[in-house]
Formats: sequence, structure tokens, C-alpha cells
Amino acid sequence: MKSGDSRPRFYFAVAIGLALAVGAGFRARAIAPLVRSEAEARASTGGLKGRLNGARKTIGEIRAREKEEGRAPSELDRMERAATMGSPAVWLPSLLKAHFNPLGIAISSVDAKGTARDDRNIPDYERGRWNVRIPIDAGGRNIASLLLAVAELEGRLPFVRILDVSITPDSENPAQRRVVMDLDILSPKAGTAP
Repeated sequence: MKSGDSRPRFYFAVAIGLALAVGAGFRARAIAPLVRSEAEARASTGGLKGRLNGARKTIGEIRAREKEEGRAPSELDRMERAATMGSPAVWLPSLLKAHFNPLGIAISSVDAKGTARDDRNIPDYERGRWNVRIPIDAGGRNIASLLLAVAELEGRLPFVRILDVSITPDSENPAQRRVVMDLDILSPKAGTAP
């Protein structure tokens, strides 16, 4: 190898050139798509974060509603337990109002029909018939929620059985309508503890 020979420099330059060309090709084929994929992933992640935050907010709202709605059933449960302590004339009106009032439905009257009779199948309990009258709003705006609440009544209050439901003219104002329910109520006999 001569000191003035430029071949080693040439080969070195070609090797460097090839390395740079291979590196550029590698970058174009391997690294650039990864960089694009990373940018797309970050953009997608940003969109997902927004959707996730929206979902968290919706879940929070649902939980708040469930918690709020959970208060009414616990109040009804408390009243149901207290119901076994006395006459239905005392607890039935307030229990029915607690069931219907959260829906904006007012009960006009709750009356006993006749006297209670012994239940042959359950010792120390008696059954009584009750009549409940609920006014329907002018134009029937509350009829759907009213009928839904009537349908849920037996499920919420297992000692209540609906015998009959009818929609009749109001006796005091024939232009208005009302829902009339006949109920069968199971309750402990006076002086007995469940």
C-alpha cells in the first residue's frame, strides 16, 4: 500500500456511503413508520381519553341517580318494617304515599272496606280490603307514571295484593277521572308480634 494511494480512502468513503444509504433505507422502512404509528397512537389515545372521561362522567351521574333513588326504597323498607307494628289504618296511607309521591302522584283517599278477616294459611295474621283513589291530571298527563307505579306496587310491598284497578269519573267532578284500586292487605292481628 502506497502512501499516496487513494484507494483506501475511496473504499472507506464507499463503505460510509453504503452504511448511510442502508441506514437511510432502514430509517425509511423501519423507523419512519414507527414514528407515524406513534403519532397516530397518541392522537387516538387523546380521543380515547376524551371518551373515557365522558364515560366516567356518565357513570358518576348514573351512580348519583342510583344513590338518590336508593333513598326512596330504603325509606319504604323502613316503613314496611314499621308496618307490622300496628293497624293498617295507621301505616297503609303513609306507605302508599311514600310509594306514589316521588312520582308526583297524590293519593286522594285510602279507606277500609269492611272488617279484616283471619287468614287461614298464616296464623296470627289477617286480611283486609282497602280502597285507594288517585286523581288523574287534567289531560291525563300522569296516567303512564300512575299505572306504572300501580304495576310496581305488589313487587315493592309484598303484603299488598291488587284485586282490581279501574279508571272512573270522579264523583265530585264528573269531568275528571281517577284510578280506583281495591287492595287486599295482609297484616298481623292486633296484639301479635311477627
